[in-house]
Amino acid sequence: MKDLPNLLTILRIAIIPVFCLSFYIQSRFSWVITVGIFSIASLTDFFDGYLARTLKAQSKLGKLLDPIADKMIVSTAIVMLVHMQYITGAQLIPAIMIICRELFISGLREYLARDSVSFPVNRFGKLKTISQMVAILLYLLNKEWIPDILPTSFIWIAGLASMASAYLYLHENKEELLKSLS
Repeated sequence: MKDLPNLLTILRIAIIPVFCLSFYIQSRFSWVITVGIFSIASLTDFFDGYLARTLKAQSKLGKLLDPIADKMIVSTAIVMLVHMQYITGAQLIPAIMIICRELFISGLREYLARDSVSFPVNRFGKLKTISQMVAILLYLLNKEWIPDILPTSFIWIAGLASMASAYLYLHENKEELLKSLS
């Protein structure tokens, strides 16, 4: 039972190729699978952390893989949405902001890890991830039921939340960053 949080995180990574394949097929059935897979990935993001805390099963592997899994599913989904032209025009700006932020923070975490400096997740980072996942889900659902203004609004909210989250990470950890850079 203590391995369940890590298994959920690994599942989130493992279903990415299935998500991509179902997205490309472009049939009603595959669309339902695509929405379902992304919904499962979003829910496992919540449950892996919740279960790790509840079961006192927090692990180094989980701390490493959870943010990577988030970035992988979000970035993959955004690339797919851009490629399939769900995200177009000015909506590309927040999409690029999100991916750039994810790459920047991941690189920074890796750089700091060499000096054993941890870059802890903050609450705003979790809010950022939720806003990203909601935006992506709205784009996926937009096909049938959602007015265009909702996914457009949420991708901008997610883009701005991503930039604010990056700023807060840098601000909250500036002393460790400055030490590590000198």
